[in-house]
Amino acid sequence: MTDSEPRCSCGHTTDHKLVTRRVEYSWLGWLMIFVGISAHPLRVRYQCLKCDQVLHVESDPRVIRDKRRHD
Repeated sequence: MTDSEPRCSCGHTTDHKLVTRRVEYSWLGWLMIFVGISAHPLRVRYQCLKCDQVLHVESDPRVIRDKRRHD
């Protein structure tokens, strides 16, 4: 963890258990998921469940794809 990592007002970082990843899909992405096909999200929002603050929004497809491989 670096000092430049985003924190919410509670002090949680993106890897804390109270911070959730909320994915956003396009209309076509939701349709693909509905019929059982994997889809890549457009954006991933990291949001604290305690204070509801959004810590970071990731929209780079390469970063999102690499993050999914490591989870």
